[in-house]
Amino acid sequence: LVAYDAGGQVLGRVTDNGVLRYSSTLNGGESTVTQTSIFLADTWKLAPQTTLDFGARRSGYRGDGYSKNTARYDLGNSTTLADNSTLGFTGVNAPRSIDGHPTSWTVGINQEVTPTLGAYARASVAYRLPGEINIYTFAAPTTTKAQQYEAGLKYSSLPFSAFATVFVSQFKPFATTVAEIDPATGTIANQVFIGNVKSPGIEIEFSWRPIAAFSLDGSATYSPAKSGNMVSAAGNQ
Repeated sequence: LVAYDAGGQVLGRVTDNGVLRYSSTLNGGESTVTQTSIFLADTWKLAPQTTLDFGARRSGYRGDGYSKNTARYDLGNSTTLADNSTLGFTGVNAPRSIDGHPTSWTVGINQEVTPTLGAYARASVAYRLPGEINIYTFAAPTTTKAQQYEAGLKYSSLPFSAFATVFVSQFKPFATTVAEIDPATGTIANQVFIGNVKSPGIEIEFSWRPIAAFSLDGSATYSPAKSGNMVSAAGNQ
């Protein structure tokens, strides 16, 4: 993109060989993350037709490192605007660390109503932990707690079997990163929004085998997930 004066003389270029802006995004750093876990799982036969299972995992993680600070520089090419706000490292490192000790668990019960019909229910809590990207970038470290509850029926006989499950999942807090262009500088900035997500739903699965050489299988899931209260550190929604 070239600018001309009234006489057709080149005044300058907005772009440089098609490049609008050099180094619109720049990250650097170093990180070390250590994670350890201990888990326990068992199954109990409460009655001939009733089974209870339980599992738990205790995780510990710690990460240390640094991110490299950046600043905008003018590279000095007066014929183009493409280098007027180029990101570069300042030579200063910002130390960062993350740590946490979440406990995930699940418990479920299975009841045989008849030889062909059964019912089950399960509750689970799990966590999505921060990672290395939260150390060598300026992304906010967020531990997402995921809760899921489900219950269903299962029918199994020859030649037909089917499963039907209702469930609800909730992720809180839930973090998502949106890349946007800063209109003042033209650089790309990552903005983290934190809120919650709830996902109820129903799942159906079936199998029909009328003869040994042929079967028909299918499944369907309906889950109208909704997110809410997504707010960034700057207060944007």
